[in-house]
Amino acid sequence: MDIWMRYCKRRAKCANDCEEPIIKGTIMVVGKIWRSRGGEKLVFTKMFYWHPQCWISQGIRAIKEIGYTNTKRRIATLKLTTEQRYTRSLLLRRRAMIKTRLVRAIDKGDIKAIDRLLTKIISISVEIEPVGGAPKKWNSNKE
Repeated sequence: MDIWMRYCKRRAKCANDCEEPIIKGTIMVVGKIWRSRGGEKLVFTKMFYWHPQCWISQGIRAIKEIGYTNTKRRIATLKLTTEQRYTRSLLLRRRAMIKTRLVRAIDKGDIKAIDRLLTKIISISVEIEPVGGAPKKWNSNKE
């Protein structure tokens, strides 16, 4: 949904059940819903209009229903020394470089290069264990 504010060009009904119409020339909040029709093209579906005060009060009500959570949302950092971080960074970059070469070798069909690069990737997986271990996504099939 796209939401923006503008001056009301014609009389509109507030979507927040306040029973008061939005008068022409006053500021209003406009919402537009889009949906996809099976492809990349988005199709306009519906428009909503609110008084600014109604929209804010509706948002405050929704936030109060959810409640406040005092949690930090971030990836846990590894407890590594500066030298270990540097080593880990080098290993991660080396593996990314080898993965790129592996994709090229697969496209060419070079079996010897594929075997050699897979061996290198396995050795990097072993080398990275002392400096924080392999990232979780290395074990997934998506990569």
